[in-house]
Amino acid sequence: MKMNKNSLKKLKSSLPKGSAEVIRTRLTLQGHSFSKQYIYRVLDPDHPDYNQIIIEGAIVLIEEDKMQKRALHQRIGLLKKAV
Repeated sequence: MKMNKNSLKKLKSSLPKGSAEVIRTRLTLQGHSFSKQYIYRVLDPDHPDYNQIIIEGAIVLIEEDKMQKRALHQRIGLLKKAV
């Protein structure tokens, strides 16, 4: 199975900096061993080596990052109200 190039571009651009190492560490803890270079290659729209495990790991990381950012914005909003 191949991913749509535009979808992969959007996925890659949404990832936080240093995400390949985070994905690699998480997948290693789950029993999957991938190099950072392979993870970069899977997430590269110009060299789409499809690997569902890595793509799902990237999606989870993006979702968690968005939730953390949303929580920070809410906490900052509470600070503004308290001042």
